[in-house]
Amino acid sequence: MDHLRDSLLSSQPRDTPSTETIDHARRDQEHTCQSVARGDLTEVRDMAFSNRTWVVTSRYCDIGDGVDSLEDHIHSLWYMYYELGRTISAESPEHEGLVLDILRVQGMGPLTRPARGVNGIDIARTVDGTL
Repeated sequence: MDHLRDSLLSSQPRDTPSTETIDHARRDQEHTCQSVARGDLTEVRDMAFSNRTWVVTSRYCDIGDGVDSLEDHIHSLWYMYYELGRTISAESPEHEGLVLDILRVQGMGPLTRPARGVNGIDIARTVDGTL
């Protein structure tokens, strides 16, 4: 029975990602890299902060999607900030903007939604921590 518990709580995905999921993630990363290479840093930053953050929040809080379904969106958000952080000089005001974006996202607090069937809230959690 312990092996079932461990597999459910594992930080590794439970299922092998589909080819379609892998292709979508690869295309998303390629698009991010191309945009950064073209110098469209503001576009990528806006997409990360406004679009990806909104998608994750909306899908969990409003639509009711589970945490597992958010993994690709969260990875995309992380990858955008990763590429921007690699590209933008640490001494520039734009780099400070990236830090502020991340602090703003953290300042929103954990993802929560009304709990089903009981009073209270449901907090988005993974084995690695709270989202």
